Amino acid sequence: MLKDLQQECEDSKQAREDMTAQLREAERRMRVAENEAEQMRETVESLQTIRRQLEAERDELEEKAARVILQGLCNRNN
Repeated sequence: MLKDLQQECEDSKQAREDMTAQLREAERRMRVAENEAEQMRETVESLQTIRRQLEAERDELEEKAARVILQGLCNRNN
């Protein structure tokens, strides 16, 4: 009976240690995932900034092209 109780205690201790190790690994994976998510958020923000800059450049080029076309049409008519 005492031997059974000692074995049960050892089994419980091992189970607790296993659970603790699993918890630590889960916490480590969670930190890694959080860091990756933050990096992705920063990348998205950078890409959105670049997209806005490119859209502004496109709009500016479209306006310049329209002015050139209008000038060409005005010069043809004169």
